[in-house]
Amino acid sequence: MVKFLIALVLILTYCTIQSSAQTNFNGVGIWNLKLNIAIGVIDYPTSDQAVPKVQLPNLFYDDKSFQQSTFNNQTKVLTLIAQRFNNGGSVIYSIDTVAWKVIGSTSYGSLYKFGGLASDQTSGNGVYGVYVDYSSNRLGILNTITLSFANNNKASSVGSFAGDYRGSVYVPSSQQYYIAFTNTTGLFVKVFDKKYKEVQEKQSLFANNDFPVIDTPLNLVYDPQNDQIIANVQMQYSSTQVTCGLAYLDLNTFDFFLTNMYGYSGDYFLFTVGLTTSNIAYTFSIDFNGLFYVYKWNLFTGVYQTYSEYYTPILAAF
Repeated sequence: MVKFLIALVLILTYCTIQSSAQTNFNGVGIWNLKLNIAIGVIDYPTSDQAVPKVQLPNLFYDDKSFQQSTFNNQTKVLTLIAQRFNNGGSVIYSIDTVAWKVIGSTSYGSLYKFGGLASDQTSGNGVYGVYVDYSSNRLGILNTITLSFANNNKASSVGSFAGDYRGSVYVPSSQQYYIAFTNTTGLFVKVFDKKYKEVQEKQSLFANNDFPVIDTPLNLVYDPQNDQIIANVQMQYSSTQVTCGLAYLDLNTFDFFLTNMYGYSGDYFLFTVGLTTSNIAYTFSIDFNGLFYVYKWNLFTGVYQTYSEYYTPILAAF
């Protein structure tokens, strides 16, 4: 009997450990902390605040600009664009989130606005991106770039096309980089292969949306469990209120299909994280009072699970 009880305890302990290992996941978050950028640990799903590990002094993270960071799940390297105050230009950093230290950086002037960062998810830490050149009359032109990790994030120009940026993401399964953009005729998506050669382009529409869609950045992210692209979509809920929802990009038609995963009216979605270990996703948001919240979704069933206040002002997360 004693041996049976000991065996039972060991089995239950093992199951508890296994269950914990499957449900807990440490992610990486970025936020502004006074006059610094903070990068730290997010404990999915148990915590209600992040733990800072690295600070970049006298800089700020601009969440209103086009996607300013990306994370390599293989090497655990975070690449982010830090802005200097008083329009003083930017610095592109590489952060080792295992050792929690800066491992590369390059400064750029204020006439070049970088964004659209997407890791190629390889051991070489390659990053795709775009920039806008304010030094000439080339406004309304998106310039495509790659960042060289081996050369401290030096940007190399690849090409250009007419359009205003709306979102971008890299899909590891197809080794393709997607860029959503608008021009005078509507919303489009371009697809590039891993050598940055254009593969195709199609116009995109919105479907299954309950309310009119607002033309705002879509903040595209990759859902690794379902091999899908997720977009944050803003809609006009009423004459004075906005609501947000998650949409999937149909990889055949390039249309964005709204799901049933809607936020509360007045909440603005900032960033969505699809976990590599499960069908669970988290969306960080801010409401009209400036309070931050986190939504938990089940991407397999397409339903909301929990909604709670988050006490760290997360602007991007992975």
